[in-house]
Parts: sequence; C-alpha cells; structure tokens
Amino acid sequence: MKIIFSFNPHKAPTTITESVIQEILRAADSVGAWWLTVIFLALIAWMEQLLYGLDAYFFIHFTYAIVLSMIFSSPINGMLNFHLNEALFTKNYNEVLNSLTGALLLVMPIIFSLTLLLFVSVSLKPFSHGLIFAGLTTGLGALWIINNIMMILKLERLIFFSYLFVLGITYIIIFFTREFFEIEYVLVMLIFGFSGIGFIQYGYIFKAYHRNDILSSSFGFLKKDALPSLLFFFFFNLGIWIDKILFWFMPQTTHPVDPLFRYSDYDYPFFVAFTILSIAQLLTLRRVNEYIKSPHKEFSEGLYHNFPLSRLDKSKIEMIAGYQKIFYALIFIYGGLTMFIMLMVSLGFIHLPWSNPYVFNILLIATLFLGLFSLNMLILDYMNQKKPLAWICFLFFALNFLLTFIGIQMNLPYDGLGLLFSSMVVFFISYYIIEKILGHWEYVIIKEIADDF
Repeated sequence: MKIIFSFNPHKAPTTITESVIQEILRAADSVGAWWLTVIFLALIAWMEQLLYGLDAYFFIHFTYAIVLSMIFSSPINGMLNFHLNEALFTKNYNEVLNSLTGALLLVMPIIFSLTLLLFVSVSLKPFSHGLIFAGLTTGLGALWIINNIMMILKLERLIFFSYLFVLGITYIIIFFTREFFEIEYVLVMLIFGFSGIGFIQYGYIFKAYHRNDILSSSFGFLKKDALPSLLFFFFFNLGIWIDKILFWFMPQTTHPVDPLFRYSDYDYPFFVAFTILSIAQLLTLRRVNEYIKSPHKEFSEGLYHNFPLSRLDKSKIEMIAGYQKIFYALIFIYGGLTMFIMLMVSLGFIHLPWSNPYVFNILLIATLFLGLFSLNMLILDYMNQKKPLAWICFLFFALNFLLTFIGIQMNLPYDGLGLLFSSMVVFFISYYIIEKILGHWEYVIIKEIADDF
C-alpha cells in the first residue's frame, strides 16, 4: 500500500519517498557543498593514511589555502552582494556576468601574487610548493566568488551537483593513480577539481546572462557606498578565523612544520565543531527562502510602488513571524543537539580524540551563538543595515582576537573562550538592533530613500 500526504486537495499527492527526497535536496541546497567537501577530505585522509601514513602536509596546506582564500575574497564578495542585489532589483541583468568577470579578473592575480609573496617571504619549502599553494588558494578564492553569485541567483542546487560531479571524478582519478605520485599530486589535482567546479558554474552563468556578442567585464561594484558591505564581509571572515590563526602563530600553542605552515591542538576540535555548525546553517538557509526572502521582496516592492499600508503590514508581519520560526528552530533543535552531544561526551558514550576536556564544549556553545548571529546578520543585510553590520563584525573580530590572545598568554585551558564570548556579544547586539528596527521598518527605508536623493 502506498502511503501519501494529501493536505491540499488541489495539489497532486506526495509520497513519503518523494517527500524525503525533496527534503534531502533542500538540505543539500543549504549545506551540500560544504558537506561534500568534508566527505571528500575524509576520503582523502583515509587514502593518505593507507599510502603515506599520517602525513599532515596535505591538511595543513589545504587549511591554510581555505583561510587565506576566504579572507582575500571576502571584500569583493561584500561589494558584489551589495551591487548585484541592487542590479537584480532594478532588473539590470547584464551586470551579473559582467561583474563576475570583472571580479575574477581583478581578484585572481591579487590572490595569487599575495599568496606567493607570503610563501616566498616566510616559508623554507621549495618554490614549486609555493606555486602549488598559491594556485590552490587562488582557485578556492575564485570559487567562493562564483558560489556567492550563484547563491544570489538562487542556484544552490547547481552548486551541489557541480561539487558532487567534479569532486567525485577527482577522487576516482586520485584513487587509481595514487601509487605513482607523491602527496603534492593530490594538491595539484585539487586545483584542477575546484577549478572544474568554478568553470561549470561560470559556464552556466555565461549561458544564462550573456547578452552580447563580446564578453565584457564591469567594475561597477567598486563604488563608495559598497564600503560597509566590504567591511562587514571582511571582518566577519577574519573574526571567524582569527583565533585559529593566533593558535597557529603564538609560541605557546604552535607546532611548526615550517616558519609559515604551523598547526595547533585547537585545529581538530575547531574543525569538528564547525562541521556540526553546518546543521545550524541548514536550519537557517533551508527556511530563509520561504520565510524571509519572499515577504522581504513583497514588502520592498510594495513600498517602492506605494502599495496600501495594509499590504505592507502583511508582508512585514510574515517576515517577523518567519524570523521567529527560524530563531526558535535554532534555539530548540540545534541548541538541543549541542546539549545532547555534550551529554554523550560527559557520560563517556563519545570519546574525544584530543586531550583538552573543555575546548569542544566551549566551541559547541560558541557555534550556537554564532548560528544565531549569522541569522541576525542575514536579517540586517536584508534590511540594508550595512553600517551597523560593519561595526558589529569589527567588534566580533576585535573581541575574538583580544580574548584569545589574553587566554593564550595566561595559559588558560579554556581554548575557544574568545570565540564563545565574542559570538554571544555580537548576537545580543544584533538582536537588539533588529528588535529596534522592525517596529518602524517603513520609516527606516523611507529615510534611506530620502537620504539618497
């Protein structure tokens, strides 16, 4: 017997299997790319252990490439977000491909040059290693920019399938040719793999938005009023990674492989906690399209076209209700999950593979507040509150830097306390700002329009 869901008589019934598949695909839209990368790296780790033993070379280089590429590409991503959201609202679709092309032409040589300069200045490894490292960092930086535009265009499903297809082929090639090459070969193959993902996504945008016979580039995103977007993207990414960077380079906590490439005991629990954080990202992004984007679009268009206040109030109430639903889902579902994991650890059902007994609990609680702050950051971004966001993200970076530095200097065992406290502070501040603005949102937007004129 086929069991079906049929809540609406005007819609075709949905089977349980179809509902499960749809939910899996929606989850993949939210965090699919990150989870596939994690699974891919886990498979690489298993293969590396079989072939090379426990060599940390691959993981240290790859982690550094992720950190540098995210920090270097974040300013451009901030300006592109501001510029393209404005262009799409006014239906100026030519700017999508032109701005993407301009951003890549501008950023890729800069990322490659800065990374190679850093390597040559600090590292003692051969120059060939520096070229591989700079190439991987540049490829990842370009991919973050393309992915950012894909998210703006609501093409999350294509991101997921491009990752699945290319990383799958890359792993198969590495697996069957691993005996003939050294570990550097894996890094080179990753450059081709992530570049392949970028080419597929860029090709799709090219096909969808290319309007002229000649491919042109635009640097219209480099404008003065985009500076707050640049700053809040940059300081948010720097704030996420700054405690990890301090643990790499403070003499009390570092394990040097090279003057440039270092690792710490903080890396493993940090990586695990942030992988669990993607569940909070799933709960947020999975519902943003449904609960936030549509009411926000209706409200903005209604205000722009001078719709009646009753219609504006309806859209605003729907957005507030949507924010509350996502907020409570994070508190009760993700918060409950973190409490359950900590309980299992304290009862001994989960054995942690690191010596510090406090770091994982601290990081798990930090990810809860970080997930809530990320939600608030999305809402403030929709409400065009870029300047407050820039100051909040700078505070996030400064607090995490200062508290982590003090904790390491005092030799405290509470690694991650800087991230926890800074996440709590910026969450409460952002929540206060949202509560203050939502009640008179129409006035705020009308004032911004008046200020522009």
